[in-house]
Amino acid sequence: MKRIIAITLTLSLVFAFCACGGKVGSDTGSAAPVDSTEPTEPTEPTESAKSADGTVYNINYATESSTESFRYTKIEKPLMDLITEKSGGRIQFTVYASGSIAAGGTVIESCVDGTCDMGIDMLTFYTGSYLYTELLGTPGINMGNTMEEKIANLNTYAEKYSGPEAEKSVHFVCQFPTLDFYLDTTYEINSMSDLKGRTSQASPTYMDMFTDAGVSVVNIISPELYESFRLNVIDSAFSAIGAIDAFKLYEVSDYAYALPIAFAEQALVMSKSVYEGLPADLQAVIDECAKEIPKFVLDLSEAVYTNVEGSISDGSFEFRDLPEDVLAQLTEICKPIIEAKVAELNAAGLDGDGAIALINSFTN
Repeated sequence: MKRIIAITLTLSLVFAFCACGGKVGSDTGSAAPVDSTEPTEPTEPTESAKSADGTVYNINYATESSTESFRYTKIEKPLMDLITEKSGGRIQFTVYASGSIAAGGTVIESCVDGTCDMGIDMLTFYTGSYLYTELLGTPGINMGNTMEEKIANLNTYAEKYSGPEAEKSVHFVCQFPTLDFYLDTTYEINSMSDLKGRTSQASPTYMDMFTDAGVSVVNIISPELYESFRLNVIDSAFSAIGAIDAFKLYEVSDYAYALPIAFAEQALVMSKSVYEGLPADLQAVIDECAKEIPKFVLDLSEAVYTNVEGSISDGSFEFRDLPEDVLAQLTEICKPIIEAKVAELNAAGLDGDGAIALINSFTN
């Protein structure tokens, strides 16, 4: 069945959710929904739904996000509401928020072991398990310059490579990009020499790229970036726009330089046993509603940028493109890293050469 793909936030922001009761929902023991609001009461199924199947199916959804976050309000809740609406109330959700039963890097495992039924995860958290997706997260990969391009290109890639790979362990509903990445700095970048000797936060995956560019790299978790900037521990940070917004980094830095050669995905996944236990028409509802995720992702991206721009109306923080020669040199630095990852795929019996050729076709 054809599946379609979309996006959301930073490498450090990922999610999950859950429900109890129902014919299909997994057993969560004594766990209760951890949320800022009471769980929504199930909607009464329509008469047509009753005649087709009187059962209300409860899906346990786990999210790392709070119910007030942009990701939840712009992607997760609209998707759940749409599924409930299109199913005539036959599919209901109870939300376990803030990582109360599963968070980034555990949602897929939780769908497999029955802790939850559905949620968003990043396949790259499972090192060595989803090599096609790991290739996407390799420094130097460019999946497009706009969110629309990234969504479309990831959809194409997932249909051929990362989707079938993920389907081996869970029902792969869809895959979508995180929000745009930036090098957030207190200094201007006009040439590569401006990077040398600087101290930057970066995730472990991107440490080699920055180190080879002459940057001293430290690994600092996102909630500590604000104080690290303020205390001059760092003068730059590799961050998604979601982190710049959530942690108000625009207050302690001056520029955000776009990094189109940095990419990460997220995947909406579901327990295979739960999905296969649904009637065929409800399986179709879930898969069809997932096709709306690209729109939800674009809404999320617009909301985050609008929120940041509204907070920096005094012009004290600027979004910029990296100079072309700087971007070209960083891309060159990344080539051996990409070649090594492609070789790893080939050695595992996968089509690494074909996968990188498809990726390169997106921007050539």
